[in-house]
Amino acid sequence: MDYIFIVISVFGFALQFILMQIYEKQIKQNFATGIFLTMITNAVGAVFFLIINGGKINISGSAVWLAVMLSVVMVGYNLLSLRALSLGNLAVYSMFMMLGGMALPVIYGVIFLREKLSVCQITGLFALTAFIVLQAVGAKQPDESKADECGGEKQKKRTEYFLCCVAVFIVNGLTGVISKAHQVGQNAVDEKSFIVLSCGITTLLSTLIFVVERAVRRKKEGIDGLKAMLKAKPLGISALLGIVMYGANYFLLLAARTVPASAQFPIVSGGVIVLSALASVLIFKDKLSKTETVAVVGSFVSTVLFAF
Repeated sequence: MDYIFIVISVFGFALQFILMQIYEKQIKQNFATGIFLTMITNAVGAVFFLIINGGKINISGSAVWLAVMLSVVMVGYNLLSLRALSLGNLAVYSMFMMLGGMALPVIYGVIFLREKLSVCQITGLFALTAFIVLQAVGAKQPDESKADECGGEKQKKRTEYFLCCVAVFIVNGLTGVISKAHQVGQNAVDEKSFIVLSCGITTLLSTLIFVVERAVRRKKEGIDGLKAMLKAKPLGISALLGIVMYGANYFLLLAARTVPASAQFPIVSGGVIVLSALASVLIFKDKLSKTETVAVVGSFVSTVLFAF
């Protein structure tokens, strides 16, 4: 049953990918719109799970502390992602994101939780890592040449992009580590309460950042984007995104109580790669290169190995 929860969460994260693709075609992302989207999705997530939990919320000291850590990491992840994608291409960013979301929880599980990997799981881990890198290599690269940029400026942007990607690797991995740490802790609260705590704190933190950003910025940059976000369709997608995103996290938390982190998070990474690629082809009519196709099929086979 716990592995079924993981499968449900993978479908949820893939649906999140689809919704983000639709959303980004309507709203131009920048710092202001990015942090505002974080506010909306987390506020919706907090209210939604508070309602389905009957208006009750269980609290413990360790749960609050871990929720604060998760909130800081999530806000950092969103801001770093926006910056990275403004500097470089999606393929390399996605590689760092996926590898971080897989590698750090595995390391945490093996070292701190004394989890043991089977031969099939070790094989799957190395194979999935290779196919994630292969997918990034095989993805179509955008034309980065700009006449108004000198070589030094380009190198500076490449360096900043690489540092952002490394930071995304770390913070995305930490989300899994923190979630797992809560679930196996002695003072863990129920999953719905933990989501309400983390979403509520993230909403407050992102609201504070948004207010400060708007107060110190002299130019009215981002105003048009913010107005567009408040229209019915983008606002509806934002609300649905919050429900889908934290619905997937809810099932991930359910599975994390018993499924080893060294198996759970690689399955999620591999599953999201496969379903996201299928969604790109079937819904958005994107075309995969031969290398990308091999990487996706290989990721699927590698993910299956973690069940043994």
